[in-house]
Amino acid sequence: MMRIARKSYLEFRISEVDRELKAVSREIRVREKIERKQRQLDGYGRLPRGTGEKGGEERSEFDRRRLASFLGAGSIQTIAHPKFRSDLVRRRRLLIAGGVIALLAAVWILWKLVF
Repeated sequence: MMRIARKSYLEFRISEVDRELKAVSREIRVREKIERKQRQLDGYGRLPRGTGEKGGEERSEFDRRRLASFLGAGSIQTIAHPKFRSDLVRRRRLLIAGGVIALLAAVWILWKLVF
């Protein structure tokens, strides 16, 4: 009886640790994704400020501090919101353009059928 209780306790602890590991892995993936987006927003492809190798080191340190500040402020939504908003505007424009084209096609078809 004692072995069964001990085994179930150990299985419970293992599953608990497994859940924690999955949560940490998920957090790491989210932070890496945010870091990639931050690099894109900062124009990471441009040449570093300053000259030589020292300028690049200063830039990367500045980027790390800025990202830490960004993540510390809980600003995950500030990245997603403008992108989400621009996607909505793009979809709305596509729907309007598609509606206009469909309306013109319907008018043209009716015109051909009547005349």
